[in-house]
Amino acid sequence: MVRMKDVAEMAGVSLITVSRVLNAPELVKDETKARVEEAIKELKFVPNYTAKALAENKTRVIYLYIPKESSLDELVNMNLISGIMAHLSEKQYSLQITRNFELPQKCDGMIIIGRNGLEEDMDSKIRVPYVVFGRSNLNVDHVDVNNYKGSYDMTKYLISKGHKDILFLKINNENIRFNERFRGYKDALLDSDIKFKESLVIDIDENQEQLAYLAIRYSEKIEKATALFCSTDLSAIGAYRALKEKNIVIPKDISVVGFDGLANEVVPLTTVKQPIYNVGERLAEILINRINNRSKEIERVLLEPQIIESKTSGCTSLLGKDLNLAL
Repeated sequence: MVRMKDVAEMAGVSLITVSRVLNAPELVKDETKARVEEAIKELKFVPNYTAKALAENKTRVIYLYIPKESSLDELVNMNLISGIMAHLSEKQYSLQITRNFELPQKCDGMIIIGRNGLEEDMDSKIRVPYVVFGRSNLNVDHVDVNNYKGSYDMTKYLISKGHKDILFLKINNENIRFNERFRGYKDALLDSDIKFKESLVIDIDENQEQLAYLAIRYSEKIEKATALFCSTDLSAIGAYRALKEKNIVIPKDISVVGFDGLANEVVPLTTVKQPIYNVGERLAEILINRINNRSKEIERVLLEPQIIESKTSGCTSLLGKDLNLAL
């Protein structure tokens, strides 16, 4: 059986150097790293991460907390988990998803997705390093997407297309990202000298396709608007389905846009694309760095979204004209 010691001897380095090449290659000079990697390849050395974890008094397990009210099959969560798992597997960590804020077993660290009133309890309940998705008032590592700017830019985009009566489908819960999206919408109107109207806002309680469908299907507010800005892609899909049933043609009769950038396989939607997969990677990366260095400076990362233009939006000059743009 090939040991790490054999690799060190062949490469002419110390055991510590071999360990660094395996776990923190950025700390090793390229020339030294190349010698160690060549020795690993020639000797066909396979690291024993179970033994390594025992020696380091680590579990090499990361817990991902997602609250019960957030569906695991939502496109946002699926992409987020994929990004997290990609980085953790690269660093030889496993991931366990928990819906219970109380940790049932030992782990090396925790990623928090969705806090919903738990923020005050996190520092007292979590005894391991952790990182949060979304901005936090605590002195803790966190990663977020600039929801305000994404919504502001999308509203400005619609205004540039001639839209002034922009109906906003708002998710009316405590999640800060939905509040930031609503604020971005209102500020973009204000900065464009367009009066904000409560009559052009529809509230739904949760980010659910069916709730959005019902809200649009039975609302008369849609008749006052030339564009519909949905807080999420999921709600936009429900709204799109309702508009089709009402025989409203998109985008000839009304433009429809969303926020998330994950629905285009279902509907070719103009949307604000969040770099959700990258968010997952950064959450995992920051957590592993925190586990390896508890005293490092707190990281507060804000990633920028971008507008993806597709077939569900158009200019107001096209309204009422049959240009074969309907889906």
